[in-house]
Amino acid sequence: MENEDYLGAYPNQFLKKIEEKLSHLPNHLPVFLGYSLKLISFLQKKYKTAAFVVPSYAKEKFKIKKGFLFIQTSNPELALNQLTKWQIANKGIPFLPITIPHFWKKYPKFYRPLFKCLEANRRFNFWQQARYKKFKNKPKILLITSEYFLMGEVITACKRLDYDYYLLHLPNQEIGSEEFVKYFLQAVITFKPDFVLTINHLGVDKEGILIDLLEKMELPLASWFVDNPHLILYMYNKVKSDFTVIFTWDKDNIKVLKEKGFDKVYYLPLGTDIKRFNPKNNSKIRSRLIRDVSFVGNSMFFKVLKRREKLEQFKDILAKYEQIALDFKNSDFLIVNEFIAKFFPEIYKKWTKLPTIEDKLNFETLITWQATLEYRRECILEILKFNPLIVGDKGWFKILPKSNWIYHKELNYYSELPFFYGENKINFNSTSAQMKGAVNQRVFDVPASGNFLLTDYREQIRELFEIEKEVVCYKNKEEIEDYINFYLKHSNLRCKIIENARARIIKEHTYEQRLTFLYKTMYSFFS
Repeated sequence: MENEDYLGAYPNQFLKKIEEKLSHLPNHLPVFLGYSLKLISFLQKKYKTAAFVVPSYAKEKFKIKKGFLFIQTSNPELALNQLTKWQIANKGIPFLPITIPHFWKKYPKFYRPLFKCLEANRRFNFWQQARYKKFKNKPKILLITSEYFLMGEVITACKRLDYDYYLLHLPNQEIGSEEFVKYFLQAVITFKPDFVLTINHLGVDKEGILIDLLEKMELPLASWFVDNPHLILYMYNKVKSDFTVIFTWDKDNIKVLKEKGFDKVYYLPLGTDIKRFNPKNNSKIRSRLIRDVSFVGNSMFFKVLKRREKLEQFKDILAKYEQIALDFKNSDFLIVNEFIAKFFPEIYKKWTKLPTIEDKLNFETLITWQATLEYRRECILEILKFNPLIVGDKGWFKILPKSNWIYHKELNYYSELPFFYGENKINFNSTSAQMKGAVNQRVFDVPASGNFLLTDYREQIRELFEIEKEVVCYKNKEEIEDYINFYLKHSNLRCKIIENARARIIKEHTYEQRLTFLYKTMYSFFS
C-alpha cells in the first residue's frame, strides 16, 4: 500500500480542495507536482486527463496508471518540454499546477522553477495571445530561413516592397527541435506575423508538431516548393491543414500535392532579381574566359555516387538503377515509384520491402539524379564541337571526354554568376530530370542580365515567354548544333531576343512580383 502521507496529514481535505479548484477552472490541464495512488483513483472517476511529475532521483516507488501522463526526469526543463507537447495535443489550454506537500518539501529545487513556469503559463494564456488579428496594416511575414538561395531573393523582395519580415534561423537544421519550437513561439508573440513563409517545407517537422502549433494559433503557412515535393513530403506524417497554402514552381506538381492532402495549391514559378542580374554587370568581366558557348551546372556525378553508397547494402535493388534512370529520363512520369511500378515491377516489389522510408526515398532520389546526369551529358556532348566553357563540379571530368572543353570551378550565385553570363555569346541550359515541364532559374537570370540563352524546351515555358521571339528552345539534342550555329552567325537577332526577354521579365517575372502574388493569395484566404 502507498503511504498516503504524500497528500499531507488530512488527505480527504486535500482531495476536496483539488475538486473545488478543478471545478472552478474546468478548461485547464491539471499538473500535479508529485504523486499519489489515492489521488489517481480519485481523479479517474471524474476527469479524463492529468499529468504527474516526479524527479528521477526520487526514492518513492511509483505505479503508472493508464490514461494519465507520468513524467519522471531530473531536469525541470525537460519536464516542461514534455508537458508543452501534451498541452499542444490538448488544444493548448493552460496548465493548472498543483503541489503535493510531501514532494514539494522534499524536492524544492526541482519543483520550484517548474511551478513558476507552469503558473506563468496559466496566467498568460499563450494561445489566446497568439490568435491575434492578421493582415491589419502593413504586410508582416515570418521567414523560416536556411542556406537555400531563394530565401535571399525573398528577403530582398521584402525590402523593396517595404514588407516587414522577421528572420527565424533553423538551428543546425534540426527540424522540429525543441529549441526551434521555442524560438518560433517567441517570434510569433513578439512579431505577430500575418503568416509564415518557408521554402520546400523547411522547418515543418515529420511528426507534425509545427503544423499543430500553427493550427492552435490559427497562423497561416505559405510553403513555396522549388524542388520536387514528392521527394520532400514523402516522410511527413501530417501535411493537411486548413491553414496551409502551397505554392509550386512546377505546375505539373499541383495534382500530386492535392493528392497529398493540400487543397490550396497555386502555381508560382521562379523569377529573378533584375538589379543583381543586370546588363550593367556585363562590363565587369573578371575571368577573361570569353567563349562562344558556356554551360553552368552540376554534373550530378558525386551526388549520384553518395546516394548510391547509402544503398550499398541493398545490391539487388541497385542492379538496374542506371537502366531505370535512362528510361525514366525519356518518360513523362513525374514520380519514380509510379514509373518503376509499371515498367520494373520486380524492382518495385523489392523497393516496397526496403526497411525504412529514408531508404525508399534514397532510391527515388538516386534515379532522379542519375537521370539528370545522363540527360545533361547527352546535351553537353552536342556542344563540345564549339569548345565550350563548363562551370561546375569536377564530376564533369568523370563523365565527359578529356578534350574539346574548358573547365571552370563553381561560381558563387550572388557574387560571381551575375558577371559571368555576359562573357558568353550563348549561355546553354539543360534542365534537371525532376522538372519534366517546369523551367529553372537560368531561364530568367540570363536574359535579365542582358545575355542570350539557348534552353531545352519545357511545356510551361510557353506561359512565361513567347517562343522564338523571347526565348529559343531546342526540343531534342539533334537540334542543338544547328541552333548554336545559327545564332552565332546572327548577333542582331540574338540582341533582339535578349531585349524582348528582358522586357517580359521586368514586366512579369521579378521576385517582387512573385512575392506580391503570394501575399495577395494568403490575404484572400485569411484576412
